[in-house]
Amino acid sequence: MDRPVSAWHAAPMGATLPRLLLVTRRYVDLRRVSSALCRAMG
Repeated sequence: MDRPVSAWHAAPMGATLPRLLLVTRRYVDLRRVSSALCRAMG
């Protein structure tokens, strides 16, 4: 369980940051789509 965490901490910031930005962008897009769907249904 602690293995992925240590690997995450060991990863260089240059490799971690773009991945984090990508995940955040995907999450924001998902929220935008879900809110648009709710608006279309309601």
